[in-house]
Amino acid sequence: MGDTVYVHVGGPKTGTTYLQQLLFRNRDRLRESGMLYWGDAVRSHFWAAQDLRRVKFNGYKDPHVAGAWKRMVADIERWPGPAIIDHELFAAASRAQINRAFDDLRFAEIHLVWTARDLARLLPAAWQERVKNRGTLTFHDFLKKVRAAVNRTPPHPFWRFHDTPEVLARWGRGLPADRVHLITVPPPDAPQDLLWRRFAGVLGLDPDAYDLEVARSNRSLGAAEAGVLRHLNEMTAEANVPWPVYAANVKHGLATALAGRGGQSIELPAEDFAWTLDWSHDAVQKLSARDYDVVGDLAELVPTARPTGQDPDDLPLDALADAAMATLAALVNITMHRPAVSPTSTGRHLMASGPLRRAVERINRRSN
Repeated sequence: MGDTVYVHVGGPKTGTTYLQQLLFRNRDRLRESGMLYWGDAVRSHFWAAQDLRRVKFNGYKDPHVAGAWKRMVADIERWPGPAIIDHELFAAASRAQINRAFDDLRFAEIHLVWTARDLARLLPAAWQERVKNRGTLTFHDFLKKVRAAVNRTPPHPFWRFHDTPEVLARWGRGLPADRVHLITVPPPDAPQDLLWRRFAGVLGLDPDAYDLEVARSNRSLGAAEAGVLRHLNEMTAEANVPWPVYAANVKHGLATALAGRGGQSIELPAEDFAWTLDWSHDAVQKLSARDYDVVGDLAELVPTARPTGQDPDDLPLDALADAAMATLAALVNITMHRPAVSPTSTGRHLMASGPLRRAVERINRRSN
């Protein structure tokens, strides 16, 4: 058996983007210390995950995807030391895809790494992430679908990515329990670098030897901002804006600008909080029965407080109007900084903002 390969497969919305950017920023330092973080682009591991799973993202296949998994594995096999593979898209891999991954990595000792977050905080984050990826489902409909799909076989897409006991059973099958590392995401009041310290400890890295000054990315949207963006997706669904154009202008442009406004958080309804408690206690009981290497505390996976704020499906008129105007302002700024993008493919469709139109209609109805 060769060197160790740490395969961090998620879960989504558990600080994965933060960890990936930190690793990418420090890839040269990691190599100097003997650890390989493969790739010359931030998305290199994302492309490799798509290649392994033979999937497109929002119907689009980046030209870099073809052969990315094989290129990664070949470079890792040539590397004279441990390596890290890291992307949350791996989480939903099928057993056949996992078998292929392990077979391709048979030259190494594989360690599975999973980061987990309590379900009450995860649900609003997961919904708004879907919105940033062109989703149109309301928050309440999303919650209904997720709740109805608990313990469904085969797993519902949400649970295939987020059901910690199921993901670890699927990915950890055949691995010794002490090579399955479950890292719990610290509570909000914990030191900002604690997740990194836990992660670095699993990989045998000195957490203080690396540059931790990475910009906060993939920040969550506020309730009003997420609600407006969902309406925007709904009203432009038939515009056929290509995914790369949407991703550049909306996901990585508009959504990033709106996330920086610091709007009120998305509120999780009390009845949904109640069932997250039941599910979480059951999940922790299952995990406790396995001998995984737990880094942190399984108790951190049980929600202690209900997320409060605003209902993104029933926003106050002033919050809706304010977020809609901020959306238009952000779109103008994005258009100014991306002159090469055709206005017929983005501006004309996106500036005809459904959220603004609905806000005006609500104002008129109240005025009458």
